[in-house]
Amino acid sequence: MQQDRAAFLAQHAPGVGPIAVLGVVLLVPLGLGTMLDGSTYDTWGAFVWGPVLMALAYPLCQWVAHKTGEPGIAGFLFAAAALKIVVGASLRYYMVDAVYGAGDALGYDRAAGELVEPFRRGIVQDLGQITGTRFLEIVDGLVQAVIGQTMVGTFLVFSAMAFLGMCFLYLAFCEALPHGDRTLYRRLLFLTPTVWFWPSGVGKEAFLMLCIGVMAYGFARLLAGHPLGLVLAGFGLWGTVVVRPHIGLMLLVGAAVALPPAVRRVRVEADQPRRRPLARLVLPLLVLLAFPASLSAAERFFQIDGLNLDAATEVRAEVVRRTSSGGSEFTPPDTNNAVGLTLGVATVVARPFPWEAGGFQTLAAAEGVVLLTIMSVAGWRRRSRLVRALAERWVRLSLAYVLAFAWGFSAVANFGILARQRSLMLPFLFVLVSSVPRSPKPRPDSSDTTQPEGQVRPLALDQSS
Repeated sequence: MQQDRAAFLAQHAPGVGPIAVLGVVLLVPLGLGTMLDGSTYDTWGAFVWGPVLMALAYPLCQWVAHKTGEPGIAGFLFAAAALKIVVGASLRYYMVDAVYGAGDALGYDRAAGELVEPFRRGIVQDLGQITGTRFLEIVDGLVQAVIGQTMVGTFLVFSAMAFLGMCFLYLAFCEALPHGDRTLYRRLLFLTPTVWFWPSGVGKEAFLMLCIGVMAYGFARLLAGHPLGLVLAGFGLWGTVVVRPHIGLMLLVGAAVALPPAVRRVRVEADQPRRRPLARLVLPLLVLLAFPASLSAAERFFQIDGLNLDAATEVRAEVVRRTSSGGSEFTPPDTNNAVGLTLGVATVVARPFPWEAGGFQTLAAAEGVVLLTIMSVAGWRRRSRLVRALAERWVRLSLAYVLAFAWGFSAVANFGILARQRSLMLPFLFVLVSSVPRSPKPRPDSSDTTQPEGQVRPLALDQSS
């Protein structure tokens, strides 16, 4: 009776979503009235586009909740959207504008301002090399051509892009690990400050979070036997390679590690659709064809003739030189040996440690302590099954990506830069501790037809795909 009541309330209770939407609608006129007095559209434009983006986020949250078979999480997702789009973007803008007074976002905004009018007239010529930083300037210009030249509003749009990517990452987790601990993964993914704060402004992290999420969901669909996942995986891979090709390479490494079949035979539930043989061949072909193109893009990005050990050493030395200034710098470990590699992984995942932090870094250090505590406790409770979870392809993909990311970014010699880049790695680190539930679910008695409390059905699949 209690379970039936909980299920009914989850499906029919209004939740926090409509209440939050009403609150936003009521607060917007007050905010506009305050900001219009002596400010410009560059600032008060956010009060126009913030509610629009939140209104678009509401059906997105409902769709994700329906897609995963968890109608009760729509309110949580909408609250996470508000945290990400409104709070995250506002804090990131405040940091750029008031705290530092400088940053990549200001450069993107200046370059985008020169592109707005030509884009509105349909002129898309002489854009230069559309890769890396230039690509983001063009994206910024396209956004401002639509919403107007409001820098705060553009922060909101980029933050909304990142939130969409986070939703795709959650869908990928539910698709690939239908019996994993969704509650733990959902809370870690959407509530960890590094993830909702850093990819919440105009910059590479927000756009890459979108592309990584789309690519991850495409991979998960392909692993589940759905050929149309190739479209999503291809689009996400293209976006990562255009902006930061080494991120795309790291994801391809993870996909390659996930390709071999599980070492144990997994029983297929009767209500799960059978995998299509054709789709199981699509992902290996994608990895095989995408590797050369991604390698070539990485060579052009790092301006090297070939990606080999000597070239990688030179690139790492250059990264150390370029990031060891401007405050928050430290000496990165030498990863040429096993001890240094282990320290490098620990650096990317957890540093700065509390005794290394000062100023704003104290918050990052405190977050690291909390995260390590949560993941340690979760890992200890699941210790007997975490190793066996490596038989799951998504777990192997996540582990390979985390290790590749940690090795690649262990050359960064600045805690501030490292904290920002870490946001693109943490969603996959969270997979490792969330891949199995906290405790095995007891098998219900055959005479009991009620659904166990807290159990959710596997991700709803589109049979047409």
